[in-house]
Amino acid sequence: MVGTVSKANFDFVRQFGGTPVEYGPGLLERVRAAATEGIATALDTVGNDEAGDVSLALVPDRKRVITIAAAPRAKAEGYIFIGASNPESGPFRARTRSQIVTLAQAGELVVPMAATSSSRMLQRHSSC
Repeated sequence: MVGTVSKANFDFVRQFGGTPVEYGPGLLERVRAAATEGIATALDTVGNDEAGDVSLALVPDRKRVITIAAAPRAKAEGYIFIGASNPESGPFRARTRSQIVTLAQAGELVVPMAATSSSRMLQRHSSC
């Protein structure tokens, strides 16, 4: 697994067994170098052009490029957008929901939280 992040988040990717690669100019070459056997699937959670460009360049099957953030581009370029605003992704989400719940119940799913609304409120008030 390769995760594209800022240098500040390299340890976060490593924590989950991934190889961190810094995003920005030259990303395509850095991902290629990190994934010498190729990239089978890409999950885009950002939706910017850089993420889309690299995913489409490295993943041979567009049905294995998935985004939760770039709906218009996914539709135009033939890859998959999943999200609540896409009714066609409902069956996919329904099929995977039970697997996700099972993983969570078994303690095998980690969902990192950057912040909660209450922690953001505390941050705002403490900086006043």
